[in-house]
Amino acid sequence: MTERNETQTGGLGGRLTEGNHLLDPDDQVSLRELALVPWKRKYLVAGVTVACILAAIFLSVAMKPKYRATATIELNEQSSSGASMLSGIAAMASGEPDDLKVKIETETAVIKDDSIALAVLGKLGMLRLENPDTFSKAPGPLASADELPAERREALVGNFEGHLKVAEVGSSRLISITFSDHNPQVAAQVANQVVAEYKSYLLSSNFTSSREVSQWLSAQLGDLSSQVTKTQQAVAEFERTHNLSSSMLGLATLGGSSGATSTGGSSGGGGGAVVIPELDRLAALNGEITQAEATRLGREAIYRMTETQNPDLISSLGSGSLASASGSSVTSQGGGLEVLNTLREQESTARIAYASAETKYGAKNPHLTDIANQIKSIEDQMQLEMGKIRQRAKNDLTLAEQDEKALRTAFEAQKGITSKMNDDVVQ
Repeated sequence: MTERNETQTGGLGGRLTEGNHLLDPDDQVSLRELALVPWKRKYLVAGVTVACILAAIFLSVAMKPKYRATATIELNEQSSSGASMLSGIAAMASGEPDDLKVKIETETAVIKDDSIALAVLGKLGMLRLENPDTFSKAPGPLASADELPAERREALVGNFEGHLKVAEVGSSRLISITFSDHNPQVAAQVANQVVAEYKSYLLSSNFTSSREVSQWLSAQLGDLSSQVTKTQQAVAEFERTHNLSSSMLGLATLGGSSGATSTGGSSGGGGGAVVIPELDRLAALNGEITQAEATRLGREAIYRMTETQNPDLISSLGSGSLASASGSSVTSQGGGLEVLNTLREQESTARIAYASAETKYGAKNPHLTDIANQIKSIEDQMQLEMGKIRQRAKNDLTLAEQDEKALRTAFEAQKGITSKMNDDVVQ
């Protein structure tokens, strides 16, 4: 068992088996022998090298040279066309970015469009029904793009686009248009014609857009003119229905500047001021309310003084500015103050007589009782008269309050009328 295993594995330092043969380590190929292989076959290597050189020379001589013509265009950022302005406004309104890369990609796609290619081929006389050389001007029947069969048109456009290269020049607004052809004149003509057709396309597009914008604006102006006419008629009818006039436009500034209106009875003949009766009445009512409020406050003060039932204080109501400002019946002739003052004088005389008799006859004299009864009678009359004065003052206050309330009601009603007229003018 041990010998058979060693024969199969060759031992640790023995031979390796390959099939039914034994390989000796001395049979391995060395690097020196590999390096001598090309030298041993030097004639074969030299022959292959010469054949490759001859083939390259033949191909270089036999192949036609291809020329490239390049035209460069610049995208102008500024544009005065109505369509461009409207599209810019629309872009800002929608929040879409107006990116230069998008512009360049868009214009590149336009240049590569089939319509540009067919236009260039048509202008250069290369649209022929049958011609093996696509860009040849050899004699043959010319045709328009619409007359060409679909297969022929696709072949021409495909061949054209295979020779055309449109690319951005760096990170700029420049676009390069390169066309390759065996004929340098044809390459240059096609590159220049592509630029010319692209410019023609831009002019035609801008003209069409401007014309559409012009037609749209004309239609809008026509509609606006019609609306203005109808609105003017509606304004005239509204003024007639609500009894308004253009001279009453000062109502629109009610609460602001009043220089456009006059609250007097006449214009004075000096400046042509506008007279508006409604505003005049409103101003008059406002003044009357102020006066009524002052009268009511004066009469209220008189009433409060009469409530004190102080003869000295009440008798003083006839003097001072309060009597004239209030217009109370208490302070007028026959209002009671004259009677009260007379009674006060009589009381004063009786008290003096009482004091004199008391000093002369003594405190137990019967005559003093008569004088005291007289003083008591005068005091009762004074209390009765002061009660009458207080009632007159209360009636005057009630009347003043009613007058002020009525004036305020009339003022609010007139203010509503004026506000309605102001709303009508604004309308």
